[in-house]
Amino acid sequence: MTTETTPPTGGATAGAPTEEGVRYGPGARVLSRRVRAVPPSGIRRFFDIIATMQDVISLGVGEPDFTTPPQIIEEGVRSLRSGRTHYTSNFGTLELRRALAANLERLYGVGYDPASEVLVTVGASEAVAATMAAIVDPGDEVILHEPSYVAYVPAIVFNGGGNGIVNYFFSDIISHRQISADASPQPAVFFNRHENPGPSFKFLG
Repeated sequence: MTTETTPPTGGATAGAPTEEGVRYGPGARVLSRRVRAVPPSGIRRFFDIIATMQDVISLGVGEPDFTTPPQIIEEGVRSLRSGRTHYTSNFGTLELRRALAANLERLYGVGYDPASEVLVTVGASEAVAATMAAIVDPGDEVILHEPSYVAYVPAIVFNGGGNGIVNYFFSDIISHRQISADASPQPAVFFNRHENPGPSFKFLG
């Protein structure tokens, strides 16, 4: 990201180095500390490399090797042609939320009110990021066991979460007592699956 910035007041000179090497003026490169603290995604780098190769099926982003089934494509086209091209509720359409709530109850025997307890996102990574933004304040501790999906750490860091990434492995039995021994009085615990997103969250305290 290359932008031209205006130096802050107080005598800063265009092009002069400032805190942590950030420069102001034409051609300056400006990134927030949060962005600089998060390394690029290894999965996306792998994906870009695979895209240049022939006869290779990439499983790096959790994507199947077949195209979207025709009936799903046609339903999308039908929806567009019928005029469903405008913004919906931030929660998602009530029709979809009702269907999701019914499916969760059928599969897992849990009941959620589609009007107030179901929120639709474009994917699990967005849901993780939105949840972290909603519950994490700067400096809060979020316990995340490893290995974890690559989007989880950035979601914590971007929202100011403090240290709390611990080496509990997926095969370990993690009890409330084990976590409490290593955590601050009231951390958020990020129960995750180590492959594509599928976590849950819980506050201890």
